[in-house]
Amino acid sequence: MILKDVVKTENIIKASPNDTLSTALGHLTSSHDAAFVFTKDDRYMGVINPYYAMIKTSNPGTTKVMHCLYHPPKIHLGDKIERVGQLMSESKVHYLPIFDEKEEFLGITTARRLLRYLLTTPHKDRKLGEVLSEKNGKLVTAYENDTLHTAIDLYKQYKISKLVIIDKNMKLKGILSYYDLIPYIAAPGGKQQRATNIDEREKFLQMKVKNYAKKTMLTCSPTHKVGEAIQSILTHNMGSVIITDGESHPIGIITTRDILDLLRSRKTKKQIELTTKNVSSENDASVQDLSNHVQKFIEKDPAILRARIMIHEGKKGELFTISVNVIPVKGEPMVFEHEGVDLGVMVRDAKKILAKFREDEKKGKKK
Repeated sequence: MILKDVVKTENIIKASPNDTLSTALGHLTSSHDAAFVFTKDDRYMGVINPYYAMIKTSNPGTTKVMHCLYHPPKIHLGDKIERVGQLMSESKVHYLPIFDEKEEFLGITTARRLLRYLLTTPHKDRKLGEVLSEKNGKLVTAYENDTLHTAIDLYKQYKISKLVIIDKNMKLKGILSYYDLIPYIAAPGGKQQRATNIDEREKFLQMKVKNYAKKTMLTCSPTHKVGEAIQSILTHNMGSVIITDGESHPIGIITTRDILDLLRSRKTKKQIELTTKNVSSENDASVQDLSNHVQKFIEKDPAILRARIMIHEGKKGELFTISVNVIPVKGEPMVFEHEGVDLGVMVRDAKKILAKFREDEKKGKKK
């Protein structure tokens, strides 16, 4: 799939720079949503996003949109899907603008479209328990009888936007999003129960978590697959699944952001073990040259697992020995040794031997 396959051009939530923040945010449903702001002549200006407009900066609801714009990462048609997923995850905005080579606004792409794309990749078959084990940080929970003041302290302490709610037996009871509390504690207008002065706000903060937590949740076990979680999120229009054990104890949460993170490249360099003996400093450049070349050589071939390089300099630099051991995933290692009096020349010879090895390998595959 290419980026143009996930471009959305219709039913884009738009706002005017003179709209109030409350009006613009009234069309959104989560802290990751965005309303796209355009001038009267349809010139794109930026977005209004709950996280940046209220959670991070606490603007009042009467603020004009033009004064609290967020400028998300720009996506271009030539970008890879993987990069888009990474930018969504890093920016915490699940709706990003797409531009052509002339910087003309073409439309947007959404997290939901990327989730559908993930259903076509091998990631869909990964188990949720495996994904959970790769997450940084622990599951943060609150008891159903904790106060909202305690909940808000947890949001700030752990820099999270969702709390998993449990009872005294550690069983799952609900989920509480910071976004759902914003109307009551941040901006005026809209909700009747919103605090209008300090006393009312303090009274609100002493309310129990269970009065505001959502009871409707998506749950999965660690053995469920990523594809099943994605299908549930798309079908029920929710942003996360809670991972539970066999006794309804929550053990983790997988958010849309966590799933988008699967698009990040997690490729690590293949290991090269470099050993030198008595090599003088004037030959460091040649040693590094060979090491870099072997690194590139093994990175290009998925059949190679790692490599070992040994370089020995004799007394007074009169004789050098190079040994390169290329270890494949399967089969016998390729080993060659070379002796000579000029390390620079020997490195060039070693590169030629590797190139010939690759040529012979290609010829063997063609046969």
